Amino acid sequence: MPRTRPGASILHCDRDALHAAAPPFTVQKRCIILTVWQPQAEFIRMKSTSKKRTPSIVNLTVKRRYLTEREVERLMDCARKHGRYGHRDATMILVAYRHGLRASEICDLQWQQIELSEGRLHVHRVKNGIPSVHPIRGDEMRALRKLRRDYPRDAHVFVSERGGPISPSARPAPRRGRQDAIPDPPSHAPPCLRVQAGQ
Repeated sequence: MPRTRPGASILHCDRDALHAAAPPFTVQKRCIILTVWQPQAEFIRMKSTSKKRTPSIVNLTVKRRYLTEREVERLMDCARKHGRYGHRDATMILVAYRHGLRASEICDLQWQQIELSEGRLHVHRVKNGIPSVHPIRGDEMRALRKLRRDYPRDAHVFVSERGGPISPSARPAPRRGRQDAIPDPPSHAPPCLRVQAGQ
């Protein structure tokens, strides 16, 4: 190994020591200089730590946790076609998607939060969220105006058949014609299951 001349510093090797070393050598970028507790410093060429490796193949298929706009439109079309309150359900899906509302936020939405003349929606967040004001687009405004004409006296935007606000955990009630299709819950079932089954 090449050595420096005697008298080089222990803490560092000066530039003259590098050039005066015998035999002549070239200093490479990946060379590490080690000094020892002797009057001479040794230069040891270490193996390069950045070997060119082929990148490992990673499965780039990531599961989406959101709906695209096209999927939401298909969901709204399905809601319009299948159900007694298709326009209400489709509008609820549209407003919740555009403004990122939780189920409880969309069910608690009231007409006093919506300024149809200005095109603004005042969003009250739950779970320590920050309230904000969102703009309302044209198709959303037309759907809300139609909903307002259908239910002019209600305080809430989305109301149930009985005129009250929709519950966030509402489940469709079983139809009377299909009671035989619903099995009876066992006797040790919790009371909520027995109430839902009509017992």
